Amino acid sequence: MKSLLIFLFSLTMILLLRWKPQIQQFQFDEQIKIFVKGEVLEPKEYSIAKNKQIKDLLPLLNLTKDADVQQLNPYQYLHHEDVLTIPIKQAENNDSKVNINYADIEKLLQVDGIGKVTAERIVAYRLENGLFQRIEDVLKVKGIGEKKFQQIKDFIEI
Repeated sequence: MKSLLIFLFSLTMILLLRWKPQIQQFQFDEQIKIFVKGEVLEPKEYSIAKNKQIKDLLPLLNLTKDADVQQLNPYQYLHHEDVLTIPIKQAENNDSKVNINYADIEKLLQVDGIGKVTAERIVAYRLENGLFQRIEDVLKVKGIGEKKFQQIKDFIEI
C-alpha cells in the first residue's frame, strides 16, 4: 500500500511538473487604416477597429459645412486601406454623376447602361471588396468590360 501511495505521489508530481498552463491570449481588435478626403477640414488617415461601418467613423471626422453625409451608406463596411471621399452638397441636377461607392441599386439604375443585374453586382462587389479607389476599378465587376465602361464612365464618380 505504501508503495502504491509513493507511486501515485510520484506520478502526480511528474504530471504537475510537466503541465504548463495555457496562458489565455487576448485578441485585441485588429486595426485598419482608412484615408478620408473630400469635405473634411483635414484629409487624413484614421485607424479604426476591423469590421466597422461608415457610421462608426463619421463621429471622428471634422466635416465642412458643405459635407453631404446623406449620400453615404452608413452601413457600408470599411476595409483596410479604403479611401472614403465625403461628398459635397450639390443642387438637384439631372446631370449629376452617380457615386459608385455609395449609390444603392435604385440610384445605379439611373445610369444609362447599368441594368438591374449590373447594379446588384456593383453593390455586391463593393460589400465584398470595399470601396472603389478610382472609377476604372468598376471594370473588376463581373459583366463590366471596356465597352460598357466607355458607355458609363462619364456618368459615374467615386
